[in-house]
Amino acid sequence: MTCHSGTPVFADIFNRWKSSGHATMFKRSIDSGAAYYTTACMKCHTTGMDHNLVNNNNGFDDVARNVGWTWTPPPAPGKWDNLVTNYRHFLSLQLLVAKTVTEQEVHML
Repeated sequence: MTCHSGTPVFADIFNRWKSSGHATMFKRSIDSGAAYYTTACMKCHTTGMDHNLVNNNNGFDDVARNVGWTWTPPPAPGKWDNLVTNYRHFLSLQLLVAKTVTEQEVHML
């Protein structure tokens, strides 16, 4: 966790959260989620997603736009692997999926 590492209360919250199903929801949803999974769902499953074209907070939507990644529904097996393979810079910013990048995937970046 880099965002709030200097604040123990946030570190505790993050450590409990990172092992929850919510922490990996984006990764699971783009590969095998429901057909209705859309960018509206991503606001809760990524970091900094706000759908606001004027507000550039370097959140998920801003970084996705800058690297040229767009969501194309429906979810399908291999979409996460495609993201890991073709958008390494996107993942290396750790703005994607509120930390659902695995330890192994981080070493690949």
